[in-house]
Amino acid sequence: MNWLYLRHPPADVQQIQRLMAQKPRKQTGSYTGNAKLWNWAGYELGICDEAMKQYHQFTAANNLVMPPRELPAVTRNRNEPIQDYLSRMHQSLLEGRKTADIRWTELRHLATSQYDLLRETYDRWHTDLTFYNEVLRDRATTTVGASHLRSLERQPDGKLGVEIQLRSDAYRSTMYLMHLGHAFWRTAATLFDELIAQNLVSSSAIERAYTNDPRLKWRLVSMIVMARLFQQKYADKISTIISYQPAFRPFIKRFRTEDGLLHLEMNLDYIATHRFKGDTVDELMVAMCTRPAGGFYTILDDLNKILRKNDSEKNKFDQNCWDELGNLSNTYELTTEFVQSDFGQRLMARSNHTLTVAEEKILKEEICFMNPNKIQRENASPTGLVAQDFGHGRQLVYDMINTWFLEVYDDVLTPYEFLQASALHDLYGNTREPFAGKSEREKHAMMIQPFDEMWNLADKELWKKAKKLDPPGRPGLVAKTFGLVDPYSSDRRSYMEIFQAELKAEQERLKNPVVAPQTQAVKAEYQTPFPVANPADKAGQSGHSVVAGKDVKQKVKTRAEEGSHVPVESSAPVNEEDYEGTDEYMPMKYRLPRKVWKIFDRLLEDENPSLSTSQKKGQIRWAEFEHAMKRVGFEVIQTMGSSVRFVPPASSERAISFHRPHPDSIMTPPMIKIVGARLRRRYGWTPSSFERKEAEGEENNDAPATSTTKDNFDLD
Repeated sequence: MNWLYLRHPPADVQQIQRLMAQKPRKQTGSYTGNAKLWNWAGYELGICDEAMKQYHQFTAANNLVMPPRELPAVTRNRNEPIQDYLSRMHQSLLEGRKTADIRWTELRHLATSQYDLLRETYDRWHTDLTFYNEVLRDRATTTVGASHLRSLERQPDGKLGVEIQLRSDAYRSTMYLMHLGHAFWRTAATLFDELIAQNLVSSSAIERAYTNDPRLKWRLVSMIVMARLFQQKYADKISTIISYQPAFRPFIKRFRTEDGLLHLEMNLDYIATHRFKGDTVDELMVAMCTRPAGGFYTILDDLNKILRKNDSEKNKFDQNCWDELGNLSNTYELTTEFVQSDFGQRLMARSNHTLTVAEEKILKEEICFMNPNKIQRENASPTGLVAQDFGHGRQLVYDMINTWFLEVYDDVLTPYEFLQASALHDLYGNTREPFAGKSEREKHAMMIQPFDEMWNLADKELWKKAKKLDPPGRPGLVAKTFGLVDPYSSDRRSYMEIFQAELKAEQERLKNPVVAPQTQAVKAEYQTPFPVANPADKAGQSGHSVVAGKDVKQKVKTRAEEGSHVPVESSAPVNEEDYEGTDEYMPMKYRLPRKVWKIFDRLLEDENPSLSTSQKKGQIRWAEFEHAMKRVGFEVIQTMGSSVRFVPPASSERAISFHRPHPDSIMTPPMIKIVGARLRRRYGWTPSSFERKEAEGEENNDAPATSTTKDNFDLD
């Protein structure tokens, strides 16, 4: 029973033991989910349903019921969707195949692309009022309100009060998840970059390294524990979003009890009269929302199988839900690789033991980013953990994340309430002063100053909280871990500055409507407000080497700071047939067929603010964008949901992730502008980076172009 105490608090263990002691009784009648499976299997073995469930979880967690592993492990094929590969990997375990090795290089692309995406999303949340409102609206719409809001809704202006409360909750929960996500993806991206820099790209090499240097072991533990915690919190979020989708909402009861706990339960009365259909995702999504988060591995596999057979089922998810499912699946990709690999199992076993004084000292030095004396430990760890456990490393990480949550949970709402008191009425269509009679653009402009002031107050409050928790001798570490914006930095951007720049550009365009074609675009350096070190810098290594006895190898800088791109100058153009393999750097120029060239020209032309809307031609089909990226050498990796990862052919470059538009895969002008801006910042591309081939008929050649060290790349 020690296993139960590792997973549940003592009071819950006693209740589980009482349920397990019940006599088996075969049930009849209708069932939902796996109730029939548990009942009939338990009855056959002479145990009750609860005992059957617990025995199953115990054997699964400890890999006790597995066939001999004699067949070779599966490997991922190029361009294979990630969920297809993970499904094959899970199935291979039942077929007696060896466990697949961790794809270290591919996970580095995953971590760095998600880290960059999250940082830019948080930056945009700070500097784009429209995007900020969209995030809160989507989150508030799916949030299950507290029980007292039902009585508030019946009062005068009650609906407005309920909406304000729901958006307050959405603001707080979104902030928390962004901070937790930044801590996780930053930890992962930094660690993977260092491993690659040390040429540690296989499980055996990394295992030898952490055996010699326990500091590396605890950094690996810190990463996977953060991944599991972020995964658990994100699963809770997406359950509320899925349960609100019109197709699934009738099957689920959504409510909070007086203590504030959220409950998502099957609506058995509705299910009894509206049976699930076998070729739909309905039953699967209901199970996903009403089961513990640990069951998501198999649910994502089953969801992938159904969508393969019936692609139209995707239309039951709106854009927000499909995006969030993609974000969650990215986290599951990383945790699955670790949890189900021999490497991960051995790492868990070697970290789940009582520590010596020396080991505990190393643990705290390496992964503790807070003052140990200020970490709150009481009731810090959540219950209902998934199968694997990482001992003291897990406990310390959970305690630090919980400390931050408790520190900012209430105070973070004060700046939001400032915005609410000054101008928030407009967000709900209210016509009170000072907005009465104003146009939408005028209302938006009136909101800019309160919006900037809100973030100024919020950033100062968060910065103060983080400073209080910093460990001795390491100022700014908590802020760096959670990705806080430095309120005192001269590089800090405000929405007013961005709005005024756009307004000035529009005025210039109206004065000079005819603009000559741009011959040489100048890339503006992206100034991030985040106090985050470049993962390749020594400061990002927690002051320690990756391998014991060795300093981290410092490469001579051939690139600009993170977020920019400096190609290596070289000689003449290279034809595709002369290319022999992946090189380190991207080319400075591409010569492309007309159709491919037009895609990049449309993506990057927004760099010129003087272009009028009519000069920026229409929309782009997502499939055309993917095709264009493939033609310049990128691998396109599909995940569950809308998340798509583009991996460059140059080893020195980081991957980049986007959300595919859903349900119609059409890139609208606003999305084109965002995608183009991110491509410019990441790879230094401008319209002048892509030249049009004059020859006819070449656009039918679908062979991919690949990055070289040459100045130019010629795609025939």
